[in-house]
Amino acid sequence: MKKILLGLAFIFALCAGFMVKPSDVAAATKVGTNMWAMNIDFEHDIDTYSVDLDKDGKKDKIEAVMLSDSIVTDVDEDGEEVYGKEYQGYMLKISGKTLKTWMLDDHKYGEVYIMKMADGKYYLSITTTKYSNKGSTFTGGIYKYKSGALTKLYTYETMISTTYLNGGKFGDVYGDSYSTFTEIYPTKVSKDNVYYNGLIGTKALGNVRVDGLKVKYSKGTFSTSTSAATASVRTISNEKTGETTLNSYAKSAIKVKKSVGSTKTKFTIKKGAKFKVTNLYIKKKVLWVKVKAGSKTGYVKLGTSQLVKKLGQVFWG
Repeated sequence: MKKILLGLAFIFALCAGFMVKPSDVAAATKVGTNMWAMNIDFEHDIDTYSVDLDKDGKKDKIEAVMLSDSIVTDVDEDGEEVYGKEYQGYMLKISGKTLKTWMLDDHKYGEVYIMKMADGKYYLSITTTKYSNKGSTFTGGIYKYKSGALTKLYTYETMISTTYLNGGKFGDVYGDSYSTFTEIYPTKVSKDNVYYNGLIGTKALGNVRVDGLKVKYSKGTFSTSTSAATASVRTISNEKTGETTLNSYAKSAIKVKKSVGSTKTKFTIKKGAKFKVTNLYIKKKVLWVKVKAGSKTGYVKLGTSQLVKKLGQVFWG
């Protein structure tokens, strides 16, 4: 999850054009099996990767370009002059054509990943997070590139019914002493599956961290998989020291089912009893989690009611 400084100023009007200083060019970073990230993160002016995206026999040059307008000088604590750059935003270019632009005065941040599937075809994962004083919203999905244009094939924010998300959206919402966040990002491609990590901010449990959430691929089509993703919920156990725990405590009795989608109760977690979340499932846009209470395991559907005394916190470690 990446945050930007909301106070960055928009220096030149759009009509004045963009001034790009390509003094620091780097290749896209391989972040997992058949997965490359375009680092739009202020570390490089331009990140590049060349591959035949549209299978026309020619390589397409993909560029993530920082838009900077000036060199800023300052003096460090030793009295030495240092310099940096003020940025307006960044853009995604393919074969010299600008296809997406994120402007910092609009408080927008973008992420781009290149994915190679088992059939040799390439796709792009593109997301945008927009920040405001009320939180943020997250939109994005999987795109194909053809004939100089991007077409969205799969939308992340419709993967889960927002009815069950805290704040009712992908993004974040702040409470009295915590915040919840819903955002996923791709980590690798294995055969015909794309795997994602991230946080799911639920009304029932708060933040659920997921690792290995799977999206299936078949003949150019992507769809949500019901397969298990490793999951956990972490809460603060000591407000003074900041210590955390993976244990959750039932706010009221919780009926645990025999399987995902089942209506048959296997056992009941009593009010105040502790349990752990071990896996997360998505079935028809509804969230289910596998829980362990003592030596017993089963499955709980996450609805709109809070199930635990204290909601899970934002965490990545």
